[in-house]
Amino acid sequence: MRTPETIISLILILISSLFCFSSLKLGMGSIKDPGSGFIPFLTGCSLIALSLFIVLSEGKATRKAGSKPRLFKRIGLGLPPSLLVLISLFIYVLVLETLGFILSTFLFLTFLFSISEKRSWKVALGASIVITASAYLVFGYLLEISFPRGILGF
Repeated sequence: MRTPETIISLILILISSLFCFSSLKLGMGSIKDPGSGFIPFLTGCSLIALSLFIVLSEGKATRKAGSKPRLFKRIGLGLPPSLLVLISLFIYVLVLETLGFILSTFLFLTFLFSISEKRSWKVALGASIVITASAYLVFGYLLEISFPRGILGF
C-alpha cells in the first residue's frame, strides 16, 4: 500500500523531471558562464534526489511494521508533514508579492520550524528572524537583488 508521502514524492519526481527538461530548452551554458536553465536544472535534480530518498526511506519504514520515523507520522489536521510543507510552499508563493519577502519568509519559516520537531515557539521565532534577516542582508544588500516589498514597504 502506498503512503501519502510516497505518492507525493512520485508526483514531485514527475514535476521535477518536467522542470529539468524545460530548463534544458533554456540553455545550460557552461560552469564559467551558466545559462538561464542552469539553476532550474540543478533545482529540479535536487528535488528528484530528495524525493527518491523519501520514496526509498518510506519503503524501508513500511517493511518494518510500526516503526515509522517522525517525518512520516501524521501531525496537525491529520496530514503528513510532507504534505503540509508542500501546501505551505504554495501558499508562500501566492502571498510573496502581497506580504513581501520579509513577512512571508518569516511566517513560512516559523511554520516549518513549528511542524518539524517539538520546538518551543521562542526557538522557532528566533531561528526564523535570524534566517530571514540573514537572507535579506546577503541577497538584498550584498548581492543587490530586489525582493517584493509587499504591505510593509521594505
